[in-house]
Amino acid sequence: RRSFFIMLGVRLPLLLLLLHFHFLFAADNGRAKVPPMGWNSWYALGCENLNETAVQETAAIMSSEWNGNPSLLSFGYQYLVLDDCWAAYQRDRQGNLVADPEQFPSGMKSLSEDVRALNLQMGLYTTPGNITCEGRAATGGHEQQDVQQFVVNWGMRYIKYCMCNTTHEWRLAAYGVFYDAVNATGIPVTIENDPPEHPWTWLAPDANLWGIYDIDDEFTAWVLRVNELQDRNEAPYAGPGHWNMPDMLQIGNGGQSLEEYRSQMSMYSLLSAPLFIGTDLRRLSMDTYELLTNQLVINVNQDPLGVQGQRMSMSGDPGQVWSKPMANGSFVIVFLNTDPSNTTQLEVTWASLVSFWSGFQFEYGDSYSSSDAIRSYYKDILHVEDEDADISVVDLWSGTSYIVKQSEIIESASLLPHHSQMLQLSVLNNVDTDSESSSSDNYVWIIVGLSIGGVLLFALLLQSALFVMKKLRKHNHREDISDVIESAA
Repeated sequence: RRSFFIMLGVRLPLLLLLLHFHFLFAADNGRAKVPPMGWNSWYALGCENLNETAVQETAAIMSSEWNGNPSLLSFGYQYLVLDDCWAAYQRDRQGNLVADPEQFPSGMKSLSEDVRALNLQMGLYTTPGNITCEGRAATGGHEQQDVQQFVVNWGMRYIKYCMCNTTHEWRLAAYGVFYDAVNATGIPVTIENDPPEHPWTWLAPDANLWGIYDIDDEFTAWVLRVNELQDRNEAPYAGPGHWNMPDMLQIGNGGQSLEEYRSQMSMYSLLSAPLFIGTDLRRLSMDTYELLTNQLVINVNQDPLGVQGQRMSMSGDPGQVWSKPMANGSFVIVFLNTDPSNTTQLEVTWASLVSFWSGFQFEYGDSYSSSDAIRSYYKDILHVEDEDADISVVDLWSGTSYIVKQSEIIESASLLPHHSQMLQLSVLNNVDTDSESSSSDNYVWIIVGLSIGGVLLFALLLQSALFVMKKLRKHNHREDISDVIESAA
């Protein structure tokens, strides 16, 4: 046991150092370490209702108490993003991309200042083509100029870079130029990208999140999309700084029942999907507000471990069991009944959860998770082989809870068609006599291990610094020799 804790302390600093270099290959702009949250104008306002007044009113609602309840901003909804149709049809005489003067008479700089004064972050949509999906002026051929306008002049901190009116080759060329221009500003900007060509496999070095297509306000539409995340094996590519986006939330737009919307919120949170409200907040109802602001559910979405939930049931099975490991060692489960007419009851065991996640592989390595880290954490720290350990089961929507033994089967409620249940499972601290007597020893050995690890980490950093200094001295020496040769000549 002592050797285990020493090993843990030694390995942890070295692991953190290696992971620092690993994440240089993901979007390292300081943004989206957890899934972004905000509001997007597309489903809420479309083109015909997108204007300065509507945006100002939306910003005020997001940042203020609502009917005596905490603001949406206080729950994490910080981005206000204008989708297509904000731009004029033509650039101005200086070639700048500007807002449509009829829709935004005060201009985008003024509107952005108003939004940021409310402690919100503002974002815009554009495409790498010459025109947007709706025929407005776009960024094609003006990448550096437009980034300067958006980020530096207007203060945008979120850019949705869409795919319309371009070829695949055009997109590939434009993306690199655009991202380089954003990085050159030195200002952290969250970047959403929506290309059609399997973006999860190649966009992580540049974009923070990516989607594929719009979904209708129907239960079957978003269920199809979240299952595609599974069937296309997109989960291994998600994590802090880079997220799969099924699409904006349709909650509140009227096409689904309250329970269907609850299921969408549960699934998006379990999948670590960016949460962007897609309804007109000026018509916000109490039911919609409560679905969007359940703190326990949002905590699942914003968990710093950043693991995208996975489907444990078979593909095509209408009764679906999804799970997600959390940073505190718990699991979150969503039981989802996709059947349109039949009631079902589903089940899971703690052992099946540990077995499933112990075999999972992550494409980007991880400061957030890996098969080895999960296996070690859930086996060595939570004592998963202790069948007498108590498991706390909390329903994240109702708040009710109960306790089962680790060996027991955890069943869902009887789920009506298109209903779901979201549970969080945690091992309670069952300390036996042996572990109690040795717990203080464990802490001592952890400290010893961390101390040893810290010394090794310092030594590695010092060695790296000396190596760099040596290289610099050689470089300077070569320059001195060159100067002497030139003088002699």
